[in-house]
Amino acid sequence: MTGKWDGDEQRRLVEAIRSQVGDEYEICLGVKEEGPKGSNQLATTTSGLDSKPALTMGSHVLRSLNWEKIASEVRTRTASQCHTHFYRSMHN
Repeated sequence: MTGKWDGDEQRRLVEAIRSQVGDEYEICLGVKEEGPKGSNQLATTTSGLDSKPALTMGSHVLRSLNWEKIASEVRTRTASQCHTHFYRSMHN
């Protein structure tokens, strides 16, 4: 699949990453959603409600993620697409 990531794909991506890093970190992705009259608004998909440290760019935790396994859990995207989308959308 190519194109815009939908909400279900976003949730599956966060859940797949969560399955590898556990509940120790907060995972936040920026998601552009269409608002009134076609305006784009930035929403946030998070993995939990508690205040936890965010995953940070370059951390050993991120370097150890298995993107092939993540893609198999997302089901509609390749490992490369999951990796790229996560890094482009990640907020910390």
